[in-house]
Amino acid sequence: MWFRSSEKIRLSNRCELLEEENRELVIHQQNLQTKMEKIQHDMNHTINVLLKKSIIVHEGQLGEKSYYITCHKEQYEEFLKMYGLVSFKNSFPPDSVIRKNVECNLSEKLIFHSIYMDNTRMGRCTIAYDARANNICICELETLKNKNKGIGTKMLQYIINFAKKVEVRTITGSARPLDSSTTYDRLLMFYKKNGFVIDDNLMSNFKMELFSDNDKVDDKKIKK
Repeated sequence: MWFRSSEKIRLSNRCELLEEENRELVIHQQNLQTKMEKIQHDMNHTINVLLKKSIIVHEGQLGEKSYYITCHKEQYEEFLKMYGLVSFKNSFPPDSVIRKNVECNLSEKLIFHSIYMDNTRMGRCTIAYDARANNICICELETLKNKNKGIGTKMLQYIINFAKKVEVRTITGSARPLDSSTTYDRLLMFYKKNGFVIDDNLMSNFKMELFSDNDKVDDKKIKK
C-alpha cells in the first residue's frame, strides 16, 4: 500500500511538471507568434512607406535571403521622360533637323537606389544618366552593412543590366573609398572582377563599353 501511494504521488507530481512545461511552451509559442506578426507588420509598413517615395525595380536572392532594390520614384519618372526623348531622337536620321533640336533638350538625370534585406537598408547607389553622352556614371556605390557578402556585387550587376536595357554606350565612374576600411586597390579589383577596365590608374577611373551606335540590342526595352 505504501509503495502504491508513493508511486501515485510521483506520477501526480510528474503530470503537474509536464502540465507546467506545456503551459510554458504555449506561452513561448504565443510570444513567437506575436514577434513574427510584429516583424511582418514592420516589414509591410516599411515597404508601404518606401512605395510612396520609391519603387521596387529589382528583386532577387542572395544565398538563402531575399533582397530588393528600390529607386526614387520622381527621379525614375524624370529618367523615363528623358529616355523617351532619346528613343524619339534615335528614330530620325543623324542629319535630321528634328534630331538636332531634340538633342539640345537632352540632359543628365540622377537616380538614387537602395538595396534592402530583412527589412533593413543594406546599401546605396547613385547613378547619373547622361542622355547626350549616352553614358551612365556610377557616382557612388556603398555597402552599409554586411560588407564583403555580395551586396555590392548585386547592386553593380543591377546597374550593368539596367544600362544594357536602356542601351547606353558606356558605364563609367571613379573608385573613391567612402570609409577607412576600404582601399583604392580593393575597389579597383572589385570593378575589374565585374568586367570593368581601369582606364586611369592615377584617378582610379573605371569604364565598361557596352554598345556602339551601330550595335543592335536584343535585350528587352525598359518598361515604362
